[in-house]
Amino acid sequence: MANQFFAFSPYDFYGIQIEHSPPLEKEENEEIKTEKRVTENSQLAQHLQSRQNTTKNPSDNSAEGEAKLDIQRLSAEDIIRLAGETYIHLSSQKNGAQFVMNYPSDFAMFDFSTEVTHDVQLALSLLSAAEKVGKQQFEQARRWLDICNRTSSDTGNAVQRVVFYFVEALRGRIDQKRHFSSLESLNQQLTTSFHHKEVPITQIMLFTAMQSMIQNLESAKKVHLIDIEIRCGALWPILMQALKARPNCPIELFKVTALGLNKNGREKMEETSEMLSTFANSLNLPFSYQVLIVPDMEELKEKLFDIEDNETVVVFSSLVLTTMLTRTKSLESLLRVLRKLNPDIMVVIEVEANLNSRDFVNRFIEALFYYTAYFDALETCLERDNQNRMITESLHLQEGIRNIVASEGDKRVVRHVKLDVWRAFFARFGMVEIELTEQSFSQVKSILKKFVCGDFCSVNKNVKSVVVGWKGTPIVSISSWKFS
Repeated sequence: MANQFFAFSPYDFYGIQIEHSPPLEKEENEEIKTEKRVTENSQLAQHLQSRQNTTKNPSDNSAEGEAKLDIQRLSAEDIIRLAGETYIHLSSQKNGAQFVMNYPSDFAMFDFSTEVTHDVQLALSLLSAAEKVGKQQFEQARRWLDICNRTSSDTGNAVQRVVFYFVEALRGRIDQKRHFSSLESLNQQLTTSFHHKEVPITQIMLFTAMQSMIQNLESAKKVHLIDIEIRCGALWPILMQALKARPNCPIELFKVTALGLNKNGREKMEETSEMLSTFANSLNLPFSYQVLIVPDMEELKEKLFDIEDNETVVVFSSLVLTTMLTRTKSLESLLRVLRKLNPDIMVVIEVEANLNSRDFVNRFIEALFYYTAYFDALETCLERDNQNRMITESLHLQEGIRNIVASEGDKRVVRHVKLDVWRAFFARFGMVEIELTEQSFSQVKSILKKFVCGDFCSVNKNVKSVVVGWKGTPIVSISSWKFS
């Protein structure tokens, strides 16, 4: 069966020619048998294969998709893809399991570097372990995880690091150590994981959100910003400065309502208030700040917001709505209240990945590819011993991986969905998508030129929204909305 999942096979990739049986009828029969073996033997291989129509090889920059990869410069995701392609092929073979067990010698025929060879082997072992966990064959899974432990490392390259954390998560699932993350803690972890000045994903994400706000506040003199689960408020001095500098319509008032759920976060919100107030004073800009904490979004009411008639309302939600997917009543209550407030614009930032499947194996595969791309971004932009990188990986990214892989039910709070799912959900509340102007979009793309690794970061439109990716893998979406 010709497999297009990775846009290259491990055989074509290395120039190895495989002769096919001449009779077409016989070849088709063999394909049917192969497909049947994959279906019967490997659920994981099925899920890997199901991505083939929506995934292209991110390292392929040729117009027609026929360029050869430089095998000495494979990205972390390329290696995971190669391992996945190989896994699919092995799952179609009667003696596939034996091949996997013998793969150190079998891969010697390929022109790998030593590191790449070891990393492909490592990724194959992880996939084998996940397959066994999915089938609840835990003793066999533990043996594969022990093999992974030999070469995975939280201080190694991107593949070795991402496998290290997925191994820990699989062990947690086997041992029933389902780790629970609070929604408030997860919010902070998700946001912090993006905040690296050296990583273009962060800057593009924030700059796109800023551009969207500025273009929709051209004539606003009194701005009332509602920041859901505000953190450090680093964006708002930039917005204040941009609005204050307008020659024809300088801003007269900047008001912030910090909306949150966790009463323990009030101290941090107050610190943010002091920082923003100090900056506003330096601009001679009238400033107001209100902390609004509710025990649950179901208790949120329109009357709790101090909004005057002549204020232009802006709502900002960064990596927040996804944490409410386990509490749909709270999410719906929030959107109903916001609709009554009728903001001029609501800017939403969310992870662009489908990590909400009920099926463990499907969720594992999607999470592996997503996090591998993110680990690759950190590997490309930061040194391996960079302390911020190590904290991000060991605390924040690990937390997400562990929750996705090891937890089920209400304890699984990491439930990212893609933009098309949000689009359909928002439509129920009369939300209409706002497009970033071509001028603003061009400015966003121009920011990439300021980064040494900017060429690896992509900025693409998805209908009227923007998706920021890394080497072809979508990472985060930025969308803007109005209530009709």
